[in-house]
Amino acid sequence: MFKKMFTKPEINPLDVLIHWNNPNEHLESNIGVYVLEQIKKNQDTLLFTIDISALRKSKRINTSDLSIKQISKDNWRLYFDEYTFFIEGSGFTKTPFLLEWKDSKEFVLTLYSYLSDQSRIHLKFYGNISDLSKEEYFSN
Repeated sequence: MFKKMFTKPEINPLDVLIHWNNPNEHLESNIGVYVLEQIKKNQDTLLFTIDISALRKSKRINTSDLSIKQISKDNWRLYFDEYTFFIEGSGFTKTPFLLEWKDSKEFVLTLYSYLSDQSRIHLKFYGNISDLSKEEYFSN
């Protein structure tokens, strides 16, 4: 019984993504990584922006150039273009993910990391489910 009180229930990523409607609430890191994997599966190209304080770079890349490597149970490395980004899934340095639906077909997945107390790195990946339903896009 004691263990049940402190065990998090399993979260089905598909249910979360289909019904997600709060762009200000953080997704669990494993669900954010799952979204990146689905973008890679379902899209040929991907627009991303990277913001470092006041600097911004936007670029379209082939999703075949996007690589996600799990390095431990709750940690991943994201490789794309010339960048490597470390994603932490637990602890005090957990990587926040935000998901915002722009309309019924387009969404933005944002993840960020702190450089200091005053500045962050923001990565935004722009997804488009085109002719697929949310269920089809996220369950392929």
